[in-house]
Amino acid sequence: MCLVSKDVKFCTCVEGSFRELPNYWVLHRFNKDKDLMIMGKVMMPSDHLLPNFDKNKRTIKKRLKSHDAFDKEMTFQQDDELEIVLNNDGENTMTFCFKYEKGNWIETYYSYMGLESRYDIQDFGIIRNFIK
Repeated sequence: MCLVSKDVKFCTCVEGSFRELPNYWVLHRFNKDKDLMIMGKVMMPSDHLLPNFDKNKRTIKKRLKSHDAFDKEMTFQQDDELEIVLNNDGENTMTFCFKYEKGNWIETYYSYMGLESRYDIQDFGIIRNFIK
């Protein structure tokens, strides 16, 4: 399993669907007027068991503190959530989620149904320079 580089870059230069990209990020913005009822089967995540998951999470968190982590100036709001997906192949996929609180990104639990029911997609892109 690959290690995330300390120079990872979150690029906004993508059009169309991002879900098919091998490595992507999505910025979700809380919508107080959105309250969708989503039904599904709860499944325990297993990506945290993959080699280097915790190390990659720490590297990403540190990189998010840098002013140049994104390829353009980004404005974040309280409670924004950043979904980061690496190795989007189904077998070795790692999904990380961070929440923006008081000017900092903190680790949070990734919940697809939670994001879909209360958040709108604000921005997204591809991840470049991520392999160490």
